[in-house]
Amino acid sequence: MTDRHGMLLSSDLVGEAAADGAAPTVDAPPPRDVRRAADLLRLLVSLAALALTLLVAVATRDFARRAQQGLLTAATALPPALRDALVGTVQAVAMLAPPAALVVLVVRRRFDAVSRVLPAAAAGDRGRGALEAGLVAGLMTGVHQVRW
Repeated sequence: MTDRHGMLLSSDLVGEAAADGAAPTVDAPPPRDVRRAADLLRLLVSLAALALTLLVAVATRDFARRAQQGLLTAATALPPALRDALVGTVQAVAMLAPPAALVVLVVRRRFDAVSRVLPAAAAGDRGRGALEAGLVAGLMTGVHQVRW
């Protein structure tokens, strides 16, 4: 039931009062994790988009390699001071953005989001460490040649 301004009345939130004057019954809140058919549909569409992206990435591997080489060539053409400033800015943003996002979540008291982000961040950090170890091992054996 609403008042004349369209606001919900508190009697609607509490529940119905018993006819014999007993205390009103409190309605249970609805469950938070309700799955719908649309959730499954979104999951299937997302998986199809991921598969399509993977197929495009595999099919255009040579194009991607040429594009990366072109970007590296363009980066080497920049003056060294500008190149170093751009690299430093990108590295600073990459290092400072995740802790800043975590601080914002904590300040806004979104602890449920923090409890999901922290394990993902830890897993990403472990993956980064493994990737760096693999790249360093590859550089040591001469597999990857880094040139500016």
